Amino acid sequence: MKLQKSFALQLLEFHGGQFSPLYAVGSCMLSDSEKGIKYCPSSHYGHACNEETSGAVKRAIFELRGLRKNANFPECVKASDERKAEKLALRLEKIIS
Repeated sequence: MKLQKSFALQLLEFHGGQFSPLYAVGSCMLSDSEKGIKYCPSSHYGHACNEETSGAVKRAIFELRGLRKNANFPECVKASDERKAEKLALRLEKIIS
C-alpha cells in the first residue's frame, strides 16, 4: 500500500484542479491506500473504460501527456516535469492494460 500511496501522491502533484480526471484517479487511489485496498478502476464509477464512460484513467493519462500544452503557464513546465509525467502515464497505462 505504501507504493500505491506514493504513486497517488505523485499523480496529485500534476492534477489540473478538483474536477480533473487526474485528481479523480489520484484521490480515489489515495483513499483506497488509506483503507488498505488495491486501487482498481472498476471499483470507482467512471474510472474504468466501458459503454457508460470514457474512463478517468485514460483521461488522466491524456492529462499527464498534455502537461505543457494544457498548463496555464506553459513556460513554467520544465522538461523534467514532462519526463516525470510521462513515467506516471506509463504506470497508469499498466493499470488499464
